[in-house]
Amino acid sequence: MLTYHGYNARIIHIKRNEVRMNDDYCLLINEFNMHELNLFTGFFFVSKKLSFFFILYFEGKV
Repeated sequence: MLTYHGYNARIIHIKRNEVRMNDDYCLLINEFNMHELNLFTGFFFVSKKLSFFFILYFEGKV
């Protein structure tokens, strides 16, 4: 049977592990969101550049 002090220490230990797991999970989500943001900005600028060359190409043709 756990003493009161041992019971509290066990709860604190469990809570620390939960916090550690949540921190890792949040870091993973933040990293994923940054990756998505980088992909989005990359595609946005590439599509802008492609559309610019597309317009130049057809303006030269017409």
